[in-house]
Amino acid sequence: MKFRLIIILMAMTAVLIAGTFGCTPQPSFGNLQICARIGPHCQPVQLQDSFEIEQQAIYATIEVANIPSGDQWTFRWIDPSDETVLAESSGRYMEVDYQYVSGYYASLLTADTQSGIIAAPGSYQVEYYHNQDLVDRAVFTIEEPLLQVLEAQLSTEVNAEGSTAKETDTFFLGERIMLSIKLNCLIEDTRIQASWSGGQDQKGQSTLDIEQNHFAPGYQVLQLGEDVLPPGSYELEININGIPASKLSFYICADTPKEVYTDAQYHFSLAYPHWLEPSVQENEIYQVVFSPKHFEANILLSVWVLEAALIPQDPQRSSFIEDVLLKGIEDAYDLQLAEIKEAQKMHTYHYTGLDHSAWRLLLSFKDEEESVYMLMGLADHHYMEGLEQIYDPILDSFAWEFEE
Repeated sequence: MKFRLIIILMAMTAVLIAGTFGCTPQPSFGNLQICARIGPHCQPVQLQDSFEIEQQAIYATIEVANIPSGDQWTFRWIDPSDETVLAESSGRYMEVDYQYVSGYYASLLTADTQSGIIAAPGSYQVEYYHNQDLVDRAVFTIEEPLLQVLEAQLSTEVNAEGSTAKETDTFFLGERIMLSIKLNCLIEDTRIQASWSGGQDQKGQSTLDIEQNHFAPGYQVLQLGEDVLPPGSYELEININGIPASKLSFYICADTPKEVYTDAQYHFSLAYPHWLEPSVQENEIYQVVFSPKHFEANILLSVWVLEAALIPQDPQRSSFIEDVLLKGIEDAYDLQLAEIKEAQKMHTYHYTGLDHSAWRLLLSFKDEEESVYMLMGLADHHYMEGLEQIYDPILDSFAWEFEE
C-alpha cells in the first residue's frame, strides 16, 4: 500500500501579526473529510464517502488554525475489521520557525502498484491526531464491484497471462478452441459458463467456478469441449451466474488437402488434410485408410485397390461392380443410393442412411484394366459437412503415374 501526505500553509500574514502582538491564539480543527478530489490549497472539492474498486486515489483533508508550528500531526488509514493499519504518516506542522500555522492538511492514499487497487471491498476509516491525541475520524467504503466481461476472444493458443496469442473466429477440424475472457475482477463463488450451439445440431458448454477474490482485471481461459466439434457455424454465449454477458460466433472448417500421399505399389497419389494420417492395410483387398490422428471422430477416408484376380472379366465385369461390389457396400453400412455424379476421372456415388442410420458415404471409382480404384469417404451426420468439404478436393488431386 502506497500513500503520500500533502501539506499546504495558509493565512500566513495573520499568523505572523498575531505572534508579533504576543497573543496566544487557541488551536482549532475542522472536520476530517473524505473526498475524491481536492483544490489547489488542499481544500475539499468533491466530497465522497463511497468509492468503486477502480478508484485510484482517496483524499482525507482537515482544516486547522492557530497550531504551534512545532506540534505533531498524524494521519492513520485503518481497516477496522482487524485493526490493520493500511498507511500512516506523521511529522511537524512546519519545519521552519513560524509561531503558528493555519490551513488545510491532506493525506492521499493511492492504489497498490501490484494489485492495482487501494483495498478490497469493505468499510475503512481515517484518523487524524494532533500531538498523538485523536482529533477526528472519518469513514469511507469501497464498494464490491459488479463482475463484467471486458473482452472475449477465441484462439488456438493463449499466452502466460491468459490472453489470446492470435485471435481468430475460424478453426480447422480438430484444432483446440480456447476462449479467453478478460474480467474486471474475480469474485468468489461466481460461475462463468460458455455455451455453444451449431454445426449439425451440436450443443455444449464449459464451466469455470471462481474460488477466490481478486479485485483487479485479469484473464480466465476455458476450452470449448473435450471432444472435437464437427464442421459448421457456431454461436457462443458467455454467462455470468446465469446472466448473459457476451456473445461470439465461430466457424469450423475441414481444411484443404495439403499433404501428399504417394503409393509406390499401385502407382497413385492424392492430397489430404493435415489432420488425417494414412495407414496401409494389406488384406484380401489393398486399402490405404486416412483417419484422424489427434482426435476421435466418425469421419474416415480410404482408397481401395481391387486387383484383376478379384474382378471377373467382361462381360460380367460391369455387373460385378454394380451388383456385387457397390451393393455389398450399401448392405454393409445400411445405405441407399441418393445421387450419382459422373465425371471424366471418377464417377461419384452419394449414399445416405436407411432407417435413421447416421452414416453418410461418398464413393468414387475408376475401372482400369488391371485394377479397380475406389475412393470412399464415410462419416456420420455430425461430420458430413466436413466430409463434403474435403472429398472433392481429394478426388480432384487423385492421380495415376500411368496416366498420360
